[in-house]
Amino acid sequence: MKKHILLIICIGVGMLSAYAQDSKLQDYLKQTAENNPQLKASFDRYMASLEQVPQVGALPDPELTFGYFIQPMEILMGNQRGQVSIMQMFPWFGMLKTQKSEAAAMARANYEAFRNNKNELYFQVKTAYYELYRIEKEISFNEKNLALLETIERVAVTKYEGESGSAVTQKRASNMNQDSKKSGGSMSNMGGH
Repeated sequence: MKKHILLIICIGVGMLSAYAQDSKLQDYLKQTAENNPQLKASFDRYMASLEQVPQVGALPDPELTFGYFIQPMEILMGNQRGQVSIMQMFPWFGMLKTQKSEAAAMARANYEAFRNNKNELYFQVKTAYYELYRIEKEISFNEKNLALLETIERVAVTKYEGESGSAVTQKRASNMNQDSKKSGGSMSNMGGH
C-alpha cells in the first residue's frame, strides 16, 4: 500500500514538473512566434491573400469618362461640345468563379507556407530548449554524483584513518612491549652476573 501511495506521489510530482517544463516551453514558443519577423511577414502575406478573395470574385469597377472639346465638333445631329460615357466590363461566363477559387487556393497556399515557417521555427526552438534541458539535467546529475563521491571519499578516509590509527597504536604498543622485554631481559641478565 505504501508503495502505491509513493508511486502516485512520484507520478504527480513528475507530472507537475513536466507541466512546468511544458508551460515554460509554451511561453518560449509564444514569445518566439510574436517576435520573429519572417513569421510575421508570412502571416501578413496570408492575410493579404485572404483579403483578395472577395475582391477577385466581384465585377470590375465601372469606368466613367468625360471629354470636352475646345472647338465644337460637327456631327449629323448638330454640334458636339463634350462627351460623357460609362462602361462596365463583364468577364466571360464562369471567369469570376474561377478567379475566386484561384485566389482562395492561393490563400490556402500562403497559409500552408505560414504553417510551415511556424513549424520550422518551433522545431528550432524545441531542439534548442530540449538540448539545454538535457545539459541542465546532466549538470544536476553530475553534481549529485560528485556529492555522493565526496561522501564516499570522506567515509573511506575516515575508515582508513581509524584503521591505520588503531594499527599504528597497536604497533607502537607491541614495539614498546618488545623493547621492554629486551631491556628487562638484559637487566635481569645483568643482575644475575
